[in-house]
Amino acid sequence: MHERTSRDSTPSHALANGDNLLLGHSAAMRTLRERIQRAAGFPWPIRLEGPRGSGKNRAAELFHAASGRAGAIVRCGLNKVSAIEGSEIGQLVGWVRGAFTGALYDYRGAFERAHRGTLFLNEVHLASTRVQEILLDLLDGKRFQRLGQQVDTEVDVRIVFATNEDLSALAHAGRFRWDLLDRMEDDVIQMPALSEHIEDIPEIAAAIMVKLAQEANVEADILSPLEIDRLMGFGWPGNVRQLENALKWRIKYRKMPDYLPRTRRWTLGSNDALQRALTEAHGNKSAAARALGTSRKTLYAHLKRQQRELLNDSTT
Repeated sequence: MHERTSRDSTPSHALANGDNLLLGHSAAMRTLRERIQRAAGFPWPIRLEGPRGSGKNRAAELFHAASGRAGAIVRCGLNKVSAIEGSEIGQLVGWVRGAFTGALYDYRGAFERAHRGTLFLNEVHLASTRVQEILLDLLDGKRFQRLGQQVDTEVDVRIVFATNEDLSALAHAGRFRWDLLDRMEDDVIQMPALSEHIEDIPEIAAAIMVKLAQEANVEADILSPLEIDRLMGFGWPGNVRQLENALKWRIKYRKMPDYLPRTRRWTLGSNDALQRALTEAHGNKSAAARALGTSRKTLYAHLKRQQRELLNDSTT
């Protein structure tokens, strides 16, 4: 497997189609898409960090699409390959017939299936010591050995690591190899929590509603302003995945889940509301913007308008 392919450029609209759900016009989402597109043009691995449900799987898909690589994207959760020996590690490296009890046929593992493509390794913090050694060999030599095989297999694989844990803390605790972590530090991309770009919820929710309606073979409803307000007034600890679950409930039962607030806490329609939000947030403009269901940029625009009004009042 020595053949390599050149990468074709991928148009930027491939990074923002309605299916991938990495939507939004907030600064956080624009920066995320720009980082993914830039990183995709280089041959080195990247690491996606962020809370559960924040879209790491989708980001890996966008990364693969933007790279123009000819092979497939292959997903592998490292919670499934944490044993020291046996068929679990074989999910990564594959095996030859007779390599262990139950190996009745040759099997191509994730490394081999991702040749000339992208390997998405999720939950990398769960990798066992042996799996970490195998990953080091792959990163350093672009080769590995199937279980039961004595010769190396060469592959051209682009790796996207993903985690919601602090790998440096794990390395300090002796649970993660520093040399492997060093090789994963080339480009670390932070996935923003949904609470950090709450202003994107109307666009994201509309796209999710269309997708879910297609899956359920029903007509896609348009969410009402009150329903949007309720979505924007929640903190979403489970991020986009939790938002999708809430909208599944909305489609099935024709109402929003009861845990959502009845209305948005404040509306950005008056100076009093703006000042109350800032006071409750102890002057933290990002937190005040989230409480108001808007962006920091919009909040700053309202503050400037307020200052102009005060200036005009003082000069009349």
